[in-house]
Amino acid sequence: ILDKSTFAAVWAPRALYYLSGDNRLVPDIRWFLSRGSTLSTQIVRDLMQGPSTNMSAALHTAFPEGSALSVESVPVIDGTAVIDVTPNVLDVDDSTMQLLKRQISLSLPSTITDFELSVHGTVIESGPVSSTDDSPPPELQFIAVMQDGRFGTIVGGELAPIAGLSERIDEIAGVRAVTLAPDSKAAVVLSAAGAAWVSEQEIVTVDPRNDILVPSLDALGYVWSYRPSQPGAIEISRADGFDSMLAVPWLEGRHAVALRVSTGGNHVAALVEDDGGSEVLVAGIVRDENGQPVGLTDEATTQLWMQGAPIDLDWIGDTRFVTLTESGLLGSSARVTLGVVGNFSTDAGAVAGGVSVSGGSRSLLRVLDDQGRLLSPQGVTAWQQSQTDIELVAKVG
Repeated sequence: ILDKSTFAAVWAPRALYYLSGDNRLVPDIRWFLSRGSTLSTQIVRDLMQGPSTNMSAALHTAFPEGSALSVESVPVIDGTAVIDVTPNVLDVDDSTMQLLKRQISLSLPSTITDFELSVHGTVIESGPVSSTDDSPPPELQFIAVMQDGRFGTIVGGELAPIAGLSERIDEIAGVRAVTLAPDSKAAVVLSAAGAAWVSEQEIVTVDPRNDILVPSLDALGYVWSYRPSQPGAIEISRADGFDSMLAVPWLEGRHAVALRVSTGGNHVAALVEDDGGSEVLVAGIVRDENGQPVGLTDEATTQLWMQGAPIDLDWIGDTRFVTLTESGLLGSSARVTLGVVGNFSTDAGAVAGGVSVSGGSRSLLRVLDDQGRLLSPQGVTAWQQSQTDIELVAKVG
C-alpha cells in the first residue's frame, strides 16, 4: 500500500478523450506510470481499447474494433509521435477519421507537438497535439444572484440585470433556486410552483413538483430534476414538452441533498448522506446520436468521502466539482472541498454558516452563508466577503 505522496510520485493522471453518443469529446481520467518514455505508447493503446469499464455504456472510441499498434511502441522523434497502426484503420470514413485524430490530439501529453498516423510506415494522417480549455465561455464570466427580490449579476458592486432573462425571473414568486443554461440564454427557476423553464420568450413549467432538489440545465436544454422521496429516478424534461424518467438504481436507499449535471453534460454527481459523513457518487450520462439522455451508467463510483453531514455540491468543470459539508462545533462551519473525477481531492478551507455553493470555474467559485454574505476564495483556503444581502446565488448547468 502506497501513501498519497508516494503514489503521486510514481503515477500521474491523464485525461484521455473518448466520444459520447452524439460524438462530443469527453475526458476519461486514467493513471499512468510517470515514465515519460512509455507514456505515448500507453495512451494510444488505451484509446484503441476504449473507455474505462464504468464509462463504456456512455462513451466509445473512433478506432475500429481490433485496432492495434503494428510495432511495439509509439516513438517520439523531434517532438512528433509516430503511430504505426494495423490496416483496419484505413476502413473508417472521413468523419470518423477526424474524430479519431481529435482523440489523439487531445490525449497525447503537451510535451509532444505533433503526431503522424501511419500504416506499414506510410503516413496516412497527421496533426498537432492540442490542449483543452475548461473555463466557461465569456458570456458566463460573472456571478448571478438574487438580491432584494431581483435577479442579475454583480457589476462594480451593483446588481445589473441579465438582458432578456432577469425581468422574466423577477415575475416568479417565491424563487428558491436558479440554474442558468451554459449559454446564459435560459434558466430553470425553482419555486413553490415547481421548476419552470425561463427564457426571453416564455416561462414554461417543466416539473410541477416543489419538493425537488435544485435542478440542472444542460447545454442541449434538458432539465434534470430529482426528488429525494423518489430516489430511484431522475426526471428529464424540456420546454417543448419532452419528458422522460431515467432509472438511478445506485441511489436506491440513499438520501441525496444535491444532484448536479457537469458543465459538459457528461456526468451526474450526487451528494449523499453516509453514516455521519458525506459521499459524492458520480455516474456517466448515456446519450443517443442527437444528444438526448437515454440512461446513466449502471454503477456510480465514489469520488469523495468526507466527515460531516452533506450541505451542497456543484460542478466547476466537466470533471471537477466542489462540495460543502458540515464542520466545526455542532456543524457551525461548512468545509469546502474541491474534487476531481478519478483524482485526489483538495481542502479549500471552511466558511462559517455556509449554505450553498456555486461553481462554473475556479475563478467563479462562490459560497453563500446563512447571513446572506457571498464569499469568494482568497488563496488556497481563505474566503473573503464580496457581497451582502444576497438571497441566493445561481448555479450554471
